[in-house]
Amino acid sequence: FAAGPVISDGSLIGVLIFQLNNNDVFKVFSDYTGLGETGETVVSSRVGNESVIVSPLRFDARAAFTRKVAMGGSAGPMMQRSVLGERGYGPNIDYRGSNKVVKVDPAAREVTTELGERVKYDVVNLIPPQRAGAIAVQADLVGADKRWCEVDHVTYESLKHRTVHVVGDATTGLPVPKSGTMANAMGKICANAVASVMNGRPAPEVPPVNTCYSWVSDREAIAVVNAYKIDGGKVVQVEQKLSPAQSTLYARHAEGWAKSIWGDILGAVGGVLLVVGVAATPAAAGPLLDKPGYAKAVTCSACHGTARNSRSDAVPILAGVDPAYFKKAIEDYASGKRLSAEMEPFAKQVKILGVDEIAAYFATQPREATPVHVDRGAAERGRAIAAQCANCHGAEGQGDPAKLVPRIAGQPAGYIRNQLMLFKTDKRSPGDEPLTKMKAVLKPMLEGTLDDVAAYYASLR
Repeated sequence: FAAGPVISDGSLIGVLIFQLNNNDVFKVFSDYTGLGETGETVVSSRVGNESVIVSPLRFDARAAFTRKVAMGGSAGPMMQRSVLGERGYGPNIDYRGSNKVVKVDPAAREVTTELGERVKYDVVNLIPPQRAGAIAVQADLVGADKRWCEVDHVTYESLKHRTVHVVGDATTGLPVPKSGTMANAMGKICANAVASVMNGRPAPEVPPVNTCYSWVSDREAIAVVNAYKIDGGKVVQVEQKLSPAQSTLYARHAEGWAKSIWGDILGAVGGVLLVVGVAATPAAAGPLLDKPGYAKAVTCSACHGTARNSRSDAVPILAGVDPAYFKKAIEDYASGKRLSAEMEPFAKQVKILGVDEIAAYFATQPREATPVHVDRGAAERGRAIAAQCANCHGAEGQGDPAKLVPRIAGQPAGYIRNQLMLFKTDKRSPGDEPLTKMKAVLKPMLEGTLDDVAAYYASLR
């Protein structure tokens, strides 16, 4: 119940009492329409010297009355300001769902909705109803809604006009977000499908992938990952994974993803067009189409680079990787033994597609050492320290396939350092007996020392 006084001319004339159903109230808090994959609604109240969350949270259903922020502390500044009655602090976003804007008055800084509601604004970002580009509309590729193009989930062929293929944000009907990674994956899958069809072959049934990074500060980011499969000719989501928290590690991965996908698009677009352009004869397309692992692994290049030679400091090179080691890594990621919010869903997707074929394809790709600049002074300092790693990884970091010890020579220094830190803190494959000795060696090392070791191995060619 909620009660409040009714006052007239300074005198109390009654008490107004409301009976509230918490479940109905929580439904309002739990409506994340317009908040994307990670948006949150927080309702808090001041209790003593704390701001207490009084509603369930999107990713913590038990948050109500258990999660608190100390007043005067550095955490939750907007929560603190709101319970003190301050309005308009920070980025104040007022979301009104299903309200169409019918009028904008720049002089009054006011918008009017179709319900007649007038809303004042400081800054307004008007987003018109989204739809496919004009070329899709003019070519009669859009559906009855006159907005989006329905496509075949395997070939991305238009359902209205066969032999016309549509990829990216213009498509509809697939349970996927409209993102850069998704458009990149669709383009490659479509190119392989076209090349296959032109050569009288069935199109490979390869699902897309998705990774979305969002910066939440100038140093930290979060990640949302989606993995899929083809079931009955339709794209079906296998899993969606959210990063457990914001971190600088995800920020480095975000930067690595950006560099990789830009290089992949700008550096490989000619190659993709070449595959389609020369595929008029089976012989021309044969070298790639005859390798089933190629089609199944094509979407990996958005992060791991063209031919799986990563251009990023944070993402490992997969070209030339030993098949047995690759399969063990995929199994560890998929089972959660090797923790990674980004790789766990993709590992499950790789297992569905066929890990043996993908591993065999990666193993045949010519390996190129990382192009990322290496601090020569750090590499020289790391040379002597790395001597104690030679028993397992070899004098030149070449690894030992028979013992599932990977080749680390030429891998990006940032990736090697991240892995060393995970080993040092026992956050990579905890409980894995063969790694116990390595973790014991790394545990007393200072972070600066790990930087030097990583630089040394990255410098090897």
